[in-house]
Amino acid sequence: MCTAAVARNHLSEVVWVQTGRLAFFDILCGEAAACCLALEAAKRNGCKFIIVESDSKKEVDNITPDVGVVKIMDGTDD
Repeated sequence: MCTAAVARNHLSEVVWVQTGRLAFFDILCGEAAACCLALEAAKRNGCKFIIVESDSKKEVDNITPDVGVVKIMDGTDD
């Protein structure tokens, strides 16, 4: 199956798009795989703060149970 992640800036302009072919057979697994793809791509692209949006509230809540905002930690934070 194919999955995609789209990153937008504060002006809603597309900054980058990441796609991938992943092996999943369950819709919730697919949503989780897409979230993981987005987080990995965000880290690779140097994003320090992201807002995760998805049509699966369950997956977003599992990733960000308290606030809906994730800070990516890479050991080089100021």
